[in-house]
Amino acid sequence: NSFPNPFDGDGAAQGLLRALSSAIITFIAQLPLGVLAGILLWIWRKDHPPKRPLEGIIDV
Repeated sequence: NSFPNPFDGDGAAQGLLRALSSAIITFIAQLPLGVLAGILLWIWRKDHPPKRPLEGIIDV
């Protein structure tokens, strides 16, 4: 709890603001990991192309 919580109090509005601020902080904290995973996956797919053409329900 290094950051002070400006939404201390009771009530539904305070709880909603507290949940929203927590969700935003969690999203920002996890964003670099998601970007890194996307870059690594892009590099992997570039270096390892599929052996046969990909087709799915949309491509048929």
